[in-house]
Amino acid sequence: METLKRLQDESPRLLLIPHYGPQADVGRLFELNRFIYKKWYQIIGSEPADASASRVVKDLFGSIPSYSWVPADELTTWIITMHATGFKDYFNRKRSGH
Repeated sequence: METLKRLQDESPRLLLIPHYGPQADVGRLFELNRFIYKKWYQIIGSEPADASASRVVKDLFGSIPSYSWVPADELTTWIITMHATGFKDYFNRKRSGH
C-alpha cells in the first residue's frame, strides 16, 4: 500500500503494465489495486497459519467475484499461488512477531 501511495504521489499520466501495455486511466488502476490488496489482506489474514497454498488460492477465487473470468489453467494458478504465498508468509511473520 505504501508503494502504491508513493507511485500515485508521483502523479503519473501513464502506467506501463507488463504484458498489458500503456494504461492512461492511472487513478482507476491505483483504486483497483488498493481494493484487491485490501480483499487479499482480509481473506488471507483470516486463514489459519498452517493453511495450504492451494486452500488460500481456492478461498481467494471463491471470495472475489471478479476472479470468475480468470482461467483455471496451470500458469494462472501458479502465478496466483506465488502471490498468495507471499501474502501468507507476511501474515505468518506478523503473527510470530517478526
